[in-house]
Amino acid sequence: FAIISCSNNLPTESPVSKITSATAYQETNYTGRGNDNEVILKLTVARSGDEAVDLKSIEINLNGTTNINDIESIKIYNTNSFDNFDLKNSQTVLLGSAVPSSGNITINTTGQLKNTYNILWITFKIKENAIEGNQADASVISLTSANNTYMVSNGNPTGARTILLTRTQVFGPGDYGSTNYRIPAII
Repeated sequence: FAIISCSNNLPTESPVSKITSATAYQETNYTGRGNDNEVILKLTVARSGDEAVDLKSIEINLNGTTNINDIESIKIYNTNSFDNFDLKNSQTVLLGSAVPSSGNITINTTGQLKNTYNILWITFKIKENAIEGNQADASVISLTSANNTYMVSNGNPTGARTILLTRTQVFGPGDYGSTNYRIPAII
């Protein structure tokens, strides 16, 4: 009699990387006419698997916006796991942009969710002639990757941004090596 030993030495496949959760947070600070890259929503996105996820599109709507004609463009950025929207930071990457419209808007994106936990920013460019007192708002419906479409159940948090006259940030965190500014420091 011969004893035959068998083993399964086949490589095991790693689980398919996909979007597993997304939570939207509403920015409620005021915005100003002509302001670009005004954060409307922050979206935290988690993924599973060992590989980065190719993000193909994000579906949103502007139902809470008083007048869509106040918005010139929509842009979506990724800061990986960096929880601060700052265009001067090399972590901030533009994923896609779109022109505002009524109904659902699918914004095609080019980029990856590299970390297990990623932060996306939905921003608006407010028109120079936007009507003061109007609201700028958005809600996220879904995120589509190469491997799945994730429906965002809480993509419409309470709040909106009220449009005021032009507003400009004089100094921001990180300017001139500082982490913050106090009014006396400006003088």
